[in-house]
Amino acid sequence: MNKRMKKKKLKSKGENNMDAVVMNNKYNPLNMKILRSKESTTISYEESLEDIEPIDWSDEVLSGKQKVTFKGSK
Repeated sequence: MNKRMKKKKLKSKGENNMDAVVMNNKYNPLNMKILRSKESTTISYEESLEDIEPIDWSDEVLSGKQKVTFKGSK
């Protein structure tokens, strides 16, 4: 089965595109050894949200009349 057929098969099963990307090895697997070796600090929920400001959406966005698109950096 070639790559194109695999992608179609994944999509027909209802899998999302992220699964297809992982299946095609475009991302490296998560290295748990590296994560375990890092020092970590546990913080509270309140402390984690201290500097977060809510987005001031327009009435058009809140009503669904206008859409919002987020684009990542390339």
